[in-house]
Amino acid sequence: EIRNYIHSEEYEGNQYVWVNEIVNMEGGENYAIRRIHPNLVEAEGEYLSTNIQDIKGNYPYLTELEGIRENGQVFHHYYFKNYTNDEICEKYSYAEYYEPFSWVIATGETIEEVYEYSDKLNENSINYTITLMILCGVVFITTTSVMIKILGNQAKNFQKKLMKQTEVYEDMYTTMSVGLFRLRMTAQETEIVTVNPKGLELLGVENEEECRACLVGHEISTMDVEDAKRLTELCKNLEEQWTRESIECRVKWKDGSIHLLQITNTLIDYDGSAKIIQRLCHDITEERKLQELALQNAEEKATLDPMTQLKNKKAIEIIIRNKLNEAAKKNLPIAVGFVDIDNFRDYNTKYGHLQGDEVIKHVAFTLRDYIPGIVGRNGGDEFAFCALDVSQERMEEAMKSIHRILNVGIKVKESGEIIPTPCSIGIVYVQGSEINYDIVMEQSDEAMYEAKARGKNTYVILDKRI
Repeated sequence: EIRNYIHSEEYEGNQYVWVNEIVNMEGGENYAIRRIHPNLVEAEGEYLSTNIQDIKGNYPYLTELEGIRENGQVFHHYYFKNYTNDEICEKYSYAEYYEPFSWVIATGETIEEVYEYSDKLNENSINYTITLMILCGVVFITTTSVMIKILGNQAKNFQKKLMKQTEVYEDMYTTMSVGLFRLRMTAQETEIVTVNPKGLELLGVENEEECRACLVGHEISTMDVEDAKRLTELCKNLEEQWTRESIECRVKWKDGSIHLLQITNTLIDYDGSAKIIQRLCHDITEERKLQELALQNAEEKATLDPMTQLKNKKAIEIIIRNKLNEAAKKNLPIAVGFVDIDNFRDYNTKYGHLQGDEVIKHVAFTLRDYIPGIVGRNGGDEFAFCALDVSQERMEEAMKSIHRILNVGIKVKESGEIIPTPCSIGIVYVQGSEINYDIVMEQSDEAMYEAKARGKNTYVILDKRI
């Protein structure tokens, strides 16, 4: 009877009543059954878990169960997807436990709809708005005669609970995780009607007076000028009631730190001359930094050779081109080189491809550690490098160290045999205001093949400086 009644009622927006039956007061998997849910009819009868998280990482079912165990009722907030428009919303819920049926009966509202009620009632007091919301939820629950019997003993305490929930909403308003503004905007000026403490914090001001002083010709002085213009233009373009638009804006706090805010503006009233705009602000600075870092890491990973973690062929080519351009502009000497492992096929034939991979990595790490520049792998057993503003003497020292280490070699994993890993290296030195990439690379290649012709396991340096 109760289920049929709840399903037959019509509610505004996201407002409704739902009922869960607790089967295990200790929580965990399958701790409760969803009995009545007018917006998730297909999910009625499903089991619930206290391990479920919302989009922000909260545990709404666990929080609700802990409040039920402690007080028999709980008021809390969580985030969910608004079924009317698929946006992520912050929701505030009141739930109470009814022992005869082991039922948790709950109702709730999104924060935006709370302020929608406030505007429709033309009341500035959020406390009055929240009180009406809770009263509305209880009226839904108590309408039927069956529910009246269940709630009979609770009715005497309703007023006290209502007062308590009002206090909770006051606390919510001052501690909520988003900045909340109510603005009155005309063609001549923009006035801040109300702002919560988080809103002041996100704007980088200390009180409402400073916040109001920030509004100069529709621009917020702590905000980036161009962002402020875009924000103002966005608000001007809001014409239909309850339409919303979001924008990202940079704000500079008094300590000099820059914060990125996601600002959502909703037109909640417009009489043709003055707009009432509700503005929600989230600080997404850290979130954006993590996104940029992830993108940077992905881009960096795309430039690396997976086996050696040196720059891959495409990346080292771009680096050499850029370094050659820099050398030409600044008239600095630059060394560009090619490296080829001598008789590499013999390693694969005699010791297997896995040992051949170890040879490639050994050579790569040695080049990386001793060449005073940037090294990349062209593929197979070939490498390329460049070193800007490095003396020929310094390169000679690096080559001697590299050949000494490569001639010592590495140990074969299976037999324990020590095998040398000699290489032929060709280097060209260039300097001047006109440097051609293709010519330099061709000369480096010639120097490497000259090293091969000399019997391998050596290096050749061609000085082409003007």
